[in-house]
Formats: sequence, structure tokens, C-alpha cells
Amino acid sequence: MKKIVVILMVAAVLLAAIAAYVSIKRPFDHGVVTIQADKEGYNIGEEITFKLVSLNRNADFRASGSFADCGIYIGKVPAGTSIHDLNANHSAIQQNPLWNERPPQVTFLNFNGNSEPLDLSWDGTYSWYNETSGEREACLATSGDYLIVPKLWVTAGDSPEVRFDHGSMFHLNSLDVDTELSFNTTSEALTLDLSISSGMSRATNGQLNSTLHFPDKKAVPLGSNDSDYIESYRYLNDSLSFDNGSWSGTITVTPRPDSLFARFEAIIITDAGNFIFGIWGQVSSDYAIEHINYP
Repeated sequence: MKKIVVILMVAAVLLAAIAAYVSIKRPFDHGVVTIQADKEGYNIGEEITFKLVSLNRNADFRASGSFADCGIYIGKVPAGTSIHDLNANHSAIQQNPLWNERPPQVTFLNFNGNSEPLDLSWDGTYSWYNETSGEREACLATSGDYLIVPKLWVTAGDSPEVRFDHGSMFHLNSLDVDTELSFNTTSEALTLDLSISSGMSRATNGQLNSTLHFPDKKAVPLGSNDSDYIESYRYLNDSLSFDNGSWSGTITVTPRPDSLFARFEAIIITDAGNFIFGIWGQVSSDYAIEHINYP
């Protein structure tokens, strides 16, 4: 009888040890992935290299970044963006038009929970549809802080959590573009001030082709729904010379207060390459300006 008791006690100890070992080896069961850029900063023209990493090699999932709209998205974020805030509110990333209106910048075939870190790279360009030629062209990104976001097509297992850290961001030195939106509550004027300088792009001259899209309710015919509007445009097209360091220009529009949002898109054709950038902005209920630079 004593032998049986001893055997049972030994078995219980072994089971407890195995359970403890398993809990140490598998601290969590769900998949977690992150992105780690190889450097904190890059110059335009340099290949931007990074890794897709599974933080839990025990996670059982299989995914791809080459189906539908899945892959790696790379977009500009405001200077001083908090990694903590990004992890706490992933939906904030969705506000950037880049995530919904453009294809991913990088694609890949297979990535699993137990995969080694996957080496990937981006050439620093975005695809732009040239309405004149009817073809898509590659345009260079402008200076700023950029976030790398993986969007996975999961083919087996549960979708892994995406977790950002400081390695998920990098700074790009390129053509410098500064923008400022302002709103005059008296005249209801929305003003965009734009300044462009050569920066690390080493451009000396070029041509700016840009459009400010905004809803104009004043142009809606009588009898239309309150939510209807006609999209109106303002163009800011000019030749650029950086002999004096920078170029600046201004667009002003006066839409009604309940339709104060706008999208500004620009292509800058220079002797150092073609660059693309944009702004999406709106005036909040307290007349504070909220705007996002993109790509």
C-alpha cells in the first residue's frame, strides 16, 4: 500500500513538473507578430530593409501577404507618434487614406507562427496613376517618419495580433514638404500653406502639379439632400526652383462649416526624380484642425 502511495505521489510530482515546463515553454498561445526595421533612418534612394517577426514561435498559424489587399503597408505618421498609442488604438491607423486607397507596398508568399524572421525591403516609392498617360508610375516618398504595418491573409489558425515597437518606425530623409492647414471662423476660409525644399533629394528645380479636393455644398442644386455635395477643386501648379532654399504657395477655399474636409494630392516632378505626397484634413466641431500627411 505504501508503494502505491509513493508511486502516486511521484506521478503527481512528474505531472506538476510537466505542466510547469509547458507553461514556461508556452507563456501564451496566440500569435503575435511585429515589424523591425534594420535602421532608424534611411536616405531616399537607399533600400529600406526590415523583418517580419513572429514573437511566439509556438503559435500555430499560417499566413500570406500576397492575396487581396494583404501585405506590408508603409505610410507617413505625424512626428512624435507614440508607439504606445498605436498599440492601444489600432483604428487610428485606419484614418490614413493610404491604408484603404492604395495597394500594399510589399508582398510576400508565406509566413508561419514558427517561421524565422522574414527579410523584406521597400524601394521608397509609391504607385501613382498618371491620368495623362493612363499608366501607373513609381514616385518617391517625401521626408518624414514612417510606420510599417503588416496585414496578413491567414490561411490556417487564428489571426495573430500585430504589435508595434520602436523598430516598426523609421525616418526617411528625402524631399522636404511642410504643410499647414488653418481655418478662419469668421470668413469660413480653409487655407493650406505649402513649403517645399530640396532636402536630401538634392533636387535643384522641378514642377508642382497638385489638386485640393473639397466638398462644396453651396454648389448643390436646390431640393437636394442635406448630405449631398459636389466635389470641387483648386489647383496649385507652379514651377519650382530651390536656388533660395525653398518654395512656398497657398490655397484658400471657403466651404460651409458642416462640410469642412479636404484632400490635397501632389506630384512633384524634379531633376532628382518624381515625388508624391498628400494631406487629408478636416475641421472638428470646435474648429480645431485635424490633418494627416500621406503617403
